[in-house]
Amino acid sequence: MVIVSLSGCTLPLLQNVPFLSRYSAAGPEKSLPPKPVDPSKAAALPAVGGQPPVLKSPAPSPPKVEPSPPVVVTEVIPLSPAPAAPGPLPEVSVQRSRHASTGAALSYVGIVLTEDTTWAGEVFIEEGVTVAPQATLTVEAGTTVRFRENAILFVQGRLTVNGTAEQPVLLTSEYVEMQPGDWQGIFLAGSEKNNVLTHCIVEGADTGLSVAFSRISLTSVFMKGCRTGASFDDSFATIRNGGFRKGSVGIVSRDSELDMHEVDISANRQGLVASTSSVSLEGCSLFGNEEEAIVFNDSRVGIRGNSITGNGKGAVLVQSQGTVAANRIVNNAGTGIQAKDARIRVNGNDISGNGGVGLHVTDGRVIGWGNVLTDNDTFNVYNAGKSEATLIGNWGGMGSEAETGARIHGRHRDSSAGVVRFLPFLKEPPPVRP
Repeated sequence: MVIVSLSGCTLPLLQNVPFLSRYSAAGPEKSLPPKPVDPSKAAALPAVGGQPPVLKSPAPSPPKVEPSPPVVVTEVIPLSPAPAAPGPLPEVSVQRSRHASTGAALSYVGIVLTEDTTWAGEVFIEEGVTVAPQATLTVEAGTTVRFRENAILFVQGRLTVNGTAEQPVLLTSEYVEMQPGDWQGIFLAGSEKNNVLTHCIVEGADTGLSVAFSRISLTSVFMKGCRTGASFDDSFATIRNGGFRKGSVGIVSRDSELDMHEVDISANRQGLVASTSSVSLEGCSLFGNEEEAIVFNDSRVGIRGNSITGNGKGAVLVQSQGTVAANRIVNNAGTGIQAKDARIRVNGNDISGNGGVGLHVTDGRVIGWGNVLTDNDTFNVYNAGKSEATLIGNWGGMGSEAETGARIHGRHRDSSAGVVRFLPFLKEPPPVRP
């Protein structure tokens, strides 16, 4: 019980206390009306300017406030319980629509194909389909193959996909709203036969195409929205046209040989990542890959006539050897070319407008000529190692020897850096630019 005694308090103060105002015997005080003036006395007032006098009421006296009697409150005010801590939000299950199979669709559940088989129309696969070593699976033009969740196409025999430009083959998820990783993908293992995919789209897989100890030819094949577009282990692959887009990694190569022409590798986290491999990359476009367009480690490389633009970094070459020639390596957010412990010939490239260093060298042996090396954000050339870098006969923009040398980091600027041989430099841009 709470007892409150209030004495000598005015009522307006009590009314400011929410739960005490209702115990006041009287309501709020009202203003007193002005006191009227006696008309008989108005005649005695002089006229001003010939006008009748204006009668003014005397100012009212302030009202006398009587002290309020003491108020005793005997109500018990219950305390509200503290609000409970909010629990975890309930998980919301997102329901995705599935494609329904038609009466004419083929359907397979965990089956092994031991004889030559042809697919056409619409095919649904649950769990997976295995093509035995002695069998060939042929997929006709215009076929759509839908894979249930976590299903796989496992090829030990031979795979032939015969799509056309007008009727490509589609291998995709069972869901209408496809997402990366909905199904496992296509896996070739130990297939030394002539596997061929032509005019084919693979989407929504964990790895669109995994090739191990096998041979394969891809023409106009597009991997879209897969976590990894294609992965090659101890394999040989030729890739013409097509693309690897919107994945974590476009292409991964380990101990493999890749021959790639006019391929689009774009909008991935990393574009092409290769280790202990031999890779020929010609006429390809690598654009908008968030981190690096190309990463080669301990590999033999031939990078010719490509457009490598708008990526995080252009090309990173570690302990690799080969040629980088006639490429446009421009407007990348970071370094254009980074060569570490690499033996690389660099000639006829446009390496300009990159957000980092144009050509970054750390030891190894880098020799370059006939390149455009201008307008890179920090240095056009940076030797971060002790070995000599030979870059004679390149265009570094209009300027004197001192101005050209100021955009090159080497021993002429830093006694602890490796030598950069850059004289003589070109006095005008090379006649042929990629």
